[in-house]
Amino acid sequence: MTSYVTPKKNAAYIFYVGLVSSANRPDFQTNPTLAAGDVKVSIDGGTLNNLATLPDVQPDGATVPVRVQLSSDEMNGDNIVVVFIDQTATSEWDDLFIGIQTSARQVDDLAYSAETMDSTVTLKQAVNIMLAALAGKSTGGGGETITFRDAADSKARITATVDSAGNRTAITTDGA
Repeated sequence: MTSYVTPKKNAAYIFYVGLVSSANRPDFQTNPTLAAGDVKVSIDGGTLNNLATLPDVQPDGATVPVRVQLSSDEMNGDNIVVVFIDQTATSEWDDLFIGIQTSARQVDDLAYSAETMDSTVTLKQAVNIMLAALAGKSTGGGGETITFRDAADSKARITATVDSAGNRTAITTDGA
């Protein structure tokens, strides 16, 4: 499923609104009539233009929500403004202004490994091992076996066998 957290610049975006009935405030308008010219978009303070896709009520015949689908072109700016103004003489619903600030990345774009890194070590295990190497207590320096412990000093996270020159010849890790 496509993510919409946060609205991404130059990526299609869908959101939902309710339109307040002009005749029965504060109730929402049941099955509002939306026509070309009623809903417009402005990109970074530019001219208001009709949406490429006219908003619709989902599900049909419902009071709310009104689904608004913005194309990637309509989202190609830092500040997107969507304006609802009923163009009929009777104005069945009140005007509405929606401001959308886009970002270059969404939460889903953040680099992470949900499963594994290097096919055998999860991200959490890797962080546990790195924390031990960078900030954990160590024992055996100058000897044949060097051990790095976790932050709580409750278990060995890294155990390395070294030769007389200090080169690692074998290593065991425990990131669990």
